[in-house]
Amino acid sequence: MTGLPKHLRLKAAAPVFQGAGLRDWQLTVLLRSPSRGDREILRRAFQNGAASGQEAEGAVLLTFLLGQMKSFLAGQVADFRQAPATAELHGFLADFPPVRQWIWEVKGRRISLRERTLIMGVINVTPDSFSDGGRYISAGRAVEHGLSLAEAGADILDVGGESTRPGAEPVPEAEERRRVLPVIEKLKAQTDLLISVDTYKASVARAAVKAGADIVNDISGFHFDPEMAGVVAESGAGAVLMHIRGTPRNMQQNPQYSDVIEEILAYLEEGMAFAREVGCPPERLVVDPGIGFGKRWFDNYDIINRLQEFWILNRPLLVGASRKSFLGKFLDAKPEERVSGTLAAHALAISRGARIVRVHDVREARQAARIADIFWLRAVGMAPENVEEAVHG
Repeated sequence: MTGLPKHLRLKAAAPVFQGAGLRDWQLTVLLRSPSRGDREILRRAFQNGAASGQEAEGAVLLTFLLGQMKSFLAGQVADFRQAPATAELHGFLADFPPVRQWIWEVKGRRISLRERTLIMGVINVTPDSFSDGGRYISAGRAVEHGLSLAEAGADILDVGGESTRPGAEPVPEAEERRRVLPVIEKLKAQTDLLISVDTYKASVARAAVKAGADIVNDISGFHFDPEMAGVVAESGAGAVLMHIRGTPRNMQQNPQYSDVIEEILAYLEEGMAFAREVGCPPERLVVDPGIGFGKRWFDNYDIINRLQEFWILNRPLLVGASRKSFLGKFLDAKPEERVSGTLAAHALAISRGARIVRVHDVREARQAARIADIFWLRAVGMAPENVEEAVHG
């Protein structure tokens, strides 16, 4: 499926097992603004038994088995000209689950995110980050920490020079560059891992990519700085587009949502459109729903529970729940004591399609992800011997 969906929202997706193996998927999909032609095709689907459904506020909520619906829609292609929503559904189902095809293009490299979850290790070159602020403020200590994360099993090192914790004040661009550029340069000289710069400022991203960064991790999803999408497009870097409500300074001041997933999807779609307008292909993008960034505590749990709804964007998913306050609310634990809660949240996220997790505790995260990956690979239908090959090698 090319482009962003106009009529379609995935509301639920669950593997259906028979005996020891995967046989099908049960899906619930919302078709928005169906045309008369769409309604006629849906009427046939209901009569045929290919789907069940209900109508609400001009949309139709469908539940069906993937194989059965694909077979039915294959016989309706001649009528798709007058049925845009159904045609879009047909295209989406053709490559379902889309994670089978997820490739991330980063500076000319094609990175498969199908076989195993990638671990992004956090390097905060800041005095005030919520978990480890000040611990790695010097370039030397930050580089040393990055190399220890590499040894522990990180796939990506994410270097940030500005805290984005709730209430944080912005850092001047010159100071942010002073903090991150020496760290990126030295890490690039000492490791082959992918290097990411955690910034929403185009000038910092441009300098960081020149210094060796492969990825721009933008908490604003290309919304704060109008030049950011162009920097990514021109540099060939990969990018992580994250959702945030407000800014770090005010994001936790009574955030409200009518449907948290729908609003995050709309925001990420807009960021992807900014990228497309400046010639940055979707294959260079990963999306992040922004756990803890302008969210109520329960929104974070709901986002992970409903993570499969983000598959509609047809881009790999990154989740960063590491040590965050929505975990501490129930663990009664300081940030550095929330490792077990982090592992639980990330394992659930992986089971719902997350392919990158951003963490402070790399060794533990890598071990947990390997086990979660086995569940995930079986859920998408990989044979036991292929699972072993994917996990080990």
